Amino acid sequence: KDIEPRIFAEEMLGVCGESPINQKPLPHVDATALSLDVLVYRFFCFDKTRYIQSSDLDIYGTRYFYNENWQFQAFSYNHKVLSDEMPKPKMLDKAIILANTLSKPFTFVRVDLYIMLHNIIIGELTFTPEGGTGIFNPTEWDRKLGDLWN
Repeated sequence: KDIEPRIFAEEMLGVCGESPINQKPLPHVDATALSLDVLVYRFFCFDKTRYIQSSDLDIYGTRYFYNENWQFQAFSYNHKVLSDEMPKPKMLDKAIILANTLSKPFTFVRVDLYIMLHNIIIGELTFTPEGGTGIFNPTEWDRKLGDLWN
């Protein structure tokens, strides 16, 4: 109640109608609804990148999980498990190096990066994704990821 209201604006990332993945439009996304040349990639780093969540900024609730070699992983949290549909981003190797550098001081952190056509923008470092309340599907992934946290 004591917080003074303020307006906060960020610059627009990207141009509508383009995709960072081979200039190919995403079939399940309405091109008029958001800037398609920007997807968020969330790097789950347990001393190094272990898993990468590729998603559409949660506008449509899509979450695809891959390991650091871009092999599809059949799990999700707070969403259904999707099939392997996301092509490997061109700048993935550079993004992994950046995520690993940013996560080095921590036993776990999720590094959010926006991989665009020609550059990578750092979003945020998150220590408790989903406030620590995300429900994994299938449930055994809760233990698998927890075991990586030293």
